[in-house]
Parts: sequence; structure tokens; C-alpha cells
Amino acid sequence: MAAKKRAFLVEDEPILLMMLETSVEALGYEVADTAHTLEGGLRTVNGHARYDFAVLDVNLGDDARSFEIARRLLARGVPVLFVTGYGRQGLEGQFPDCPVVEKPYTMTSLKEGIASAGG
Repeated sequence: MAAKKRAFLVEDEPILLMMLETSVEALGYEVADTAHTLEGGLRTVNGHARYDFAVLDVNLGDDARSFEIARRLLARGVPVLFVTGYGRQGLEGQFPDCPVVEKPYTMTSLKEGIASAGG
């Protein structure tokens, strides 16, 4: 049996992070790491863990955006899926090649988004 693909999740709302983690696992993936702040996400990405894809909430509170986390992941060849209540507009014209799933998402839209990202 093949190993499960490993995910890195970033979401600033604890209950939403827990729901996202549960959903990603229910879709058959392993959640390797999570973060709920920009700083925590950057620290995690700077570690040596290997991810097959990442799901990043765009807005991480206090005007923080997950864009630098995305840049570092993409530079390592890790596909990124953004989740945001603002849809593609939330990316402020950046990351045109990354898929976006609008919140609130469903299991189907999350599954399709992960597949689009290469997960």
C-alpha cells in the first residue's frame, strides 16, 4: 500500500483548523504539520519536513497573509491550495497558478482543490 500524501495546513481560527485537519484526513491524506500564525507557519516551513501539498488560509489575522509561507513552499516544489472567504480576489493578484477554494468550502470543493494543487 502506498504511503499517504503528507499535508501542511495553515489556518488561524482553531476550530476551522481542527475541521480542516479532520476533513483532509477523511479524504485520505496525512496531516504532517499545522500552524495557526504566520510566524508559526514560517518556522514550520523552514524546518526539514517534506510535504506533498499545503492548504493555506490567506488571512492569518492582524493584516498577516500567508503569502510568504506560500512562496517558500512553492520554491521547494510543494503545491499550494489557498482557502479564503474572498475567493481569488483574496490573493491580491498573486499566485495565479495556485488553486483557490472559497470559504465556506465543502468536502467536494476541498477534494477538488487539493487535486488541482497536485495533492
